[in-house]
Amino acid sequence: MIDLDPVNTRIADIKTAGNKKRFLVVGDAIGYAAATKKGAMLGDGPNAYVLPVADLPAAIPPEGGPQGVYSEFKVMIFKRLFGNATGTGVNKELIAIEKDLLATLLGWSPNENLGPITFAGAGLADFADGELWWGMTFRTTYGLMPTIRSF
Repeated sequence: MIDLDPVNTRIADIKTAGNKKRFLVVGDAIGYAAATKKGAMLGDGPNAYVLPVADLPAAIPPEGGPQGVYSEFKVMIFKRLFGNATGTGVNKELIAIEKDLLATLLGWSPNENLGPITFAGAGLADFADGELWWGMTFRTTYGLMPTIRSF
């Protein structure tokens, strides 16, 4: 698992076209766990929560060397629905949020030991009780070097 604090910081710095902060709240996995509890005070959003998803190993090359690892994380976006439960009107804002996240994260490396961030997919996570949750998955890479031990 990678350190996601630099990702949180970068997302927190995103501004709208009107130079306002894009997200009301930017949180981590613990913040997300609290936000998804019944009765959580989320405001109207949009809020973003950055969660570790998985570390997926690649095969070690036959000639040896580092093993590549794909590290995935998800940005969960919360937005309160206004007007009706279908979310009419939220779609344009969600598209703008996606564009801002992609422009901010794609090709950027959180530190010198990680590869550039790529987009791995997005989709509806939850849609109920006047709330929309949308998840965007991103991927970066790093290498694990085998350690030789003598016994």
